[in-house]
Amino acid sequence: MSKKIFVILLSILGIAAIFGIGMQMANANANTKTQDHRQVITFWHAMGGANKVALEKLVAEYNKSQTKYEIIPSFQGTYAENLAKYQSVAGSPSAPDLVQVPEVGTQTMIDNKNYIPAYKLFEQDGVTLNNIEKPISAYYSLDGKLQSIPFNSSTPVMFYNKDVLKSVGYNSFPKTYEEIADIGRKLKEKGSKTKSFSLQVYGWLFEELIANQGNFLMNNDNGKTGVPTKVSFNNADTRYMLTWVQNMLKDGTAVNYSTNENDLTAGFLKQDVAMIFASSSSANQIFKTAKFNVGIGYLPIPEKKQTRTGVAIGGASVWITKGKSKSETNGAWDFMKFMLKPASQAKWSLATGYFPVNKLAYNEDLMKKAYAKNPELQQAANQLHDTKNVPQTQGVLTNVITESRSIEEAGMDSIFNGANVTKTLDKVSTDVNNALLQSNRSNGKLQ
Repeated sequence: MSKKIFVILLSILGIAAIFGIGMQMANANANTKTQDHRQVITFWHAMGGANKVALEKLVAEYNKSQTKYEIIPSFQGTYAENLAKYQSVAGSPSAPDLVQVPEVGTQTMIDNKNYIPAYKLFEQDGVTLNNIEKPISAYYSLDGKLQSIPFNSSTPVMFYNKDVLKSVGYNSFPKTYEEIADIGRKLKEKGSKTKSFSLQVYGWLFEELIANQGNFLMNNDNGKTGVPTKVSFNNADTRYMLTWVQNMLKDGTAVNYSTNENDLTAGFLKQDVAMIFASSSSANQIFKTAKFNVGIGYLPIPEKKQTRTGVAIGGASVWITKGKSKSETNGAWDFMKFMLKPASQAKWSLATGYFPVNKLAYNEDLMKKAYAKNPELQQAANQLHDTKNVPQTQGVLTNVITESRSIEEAGMDSIFNGANVTKTLDKVSTDVNNALLQSNRSNGKLQ
């Protein structure tokens, strides 16, 4: 997930990319053939740590599997840094053949038009899209047509302490806001040191809870049927959701870690809180570290809603840049086809915690054995598969989503510290609407 720094880095690093690393980029693309006459395919990505190791392992496997192409993966820093660098060279010979872009950069890529729509490559090669997870492909589609290739995808899930919940009569995860509050009251009554819950101050989670209630973040179906011009979240449902968290904090049954994801995870692992919402890709780390029984559950909804709508994916996709030689384009696409294979997706998912993009990966022995060993891991996939394929769960097509998240987070922080919910949400709405107006004006999108 890219967060608040995204907009700032886009402007600052865009300049730095041109002057500071321009020669490095040019040199990276200067040699288009290897000594054994393979076509070099450059791939800029933002996968660090264990994810970088997992990616490089699959790249090595692909390079060894054939003799026509050589994929050269190049770590370019954070999502924001990678996209800023790409934007500085987009459309030029120095641009990479493949670039990984976070979900919030989708509209930026669509606007700059320096890519080959993925659906065209699928069609010309006769490759079916039927096995690609619909909730994932829908996010990266425009007018129902896939624009980029889903790569690393996750959703928020509830991680919960099975032992603590069982101590107050819950043998499974709570389904509603009200049940989470009930767990808090019961833990408080029995004098437990563990609080019920913590919601990170994070615009992504704000948006996910809104979508799960069947509501839109912005008008025009979250930008699917027209350019968003104003927010749609300033309503009774959002006020109820924020008031629910605020009341638990006032009652001393919840904990506020603000924007600090590391503190949130640490609080859960130390059993200071019994439930948190975090990315499904965090599962490997949490299960490996926890000294108690961990469960994975769906995001909750208010009791009055009765049915959940589902969650939107986070993460990133890979875009194939246009203006390259036929050999480069063919090689880039050939590598992405390899990455979409069930076996590749199973390896990628188990190494990183991201969802397999290809549904057939769940039939691979690797996945079956992993789920048999820890059935809780399948809960994240179950939530994804139970998600309704509607615009509310397909993300928001706008250039201001990162700025919007920063504004949402400021509002959440104020409310969690006691500010008036209605007045604060009104201000958040006004500020996001102003950001939309300015963006639409500067991009010539005023209707």
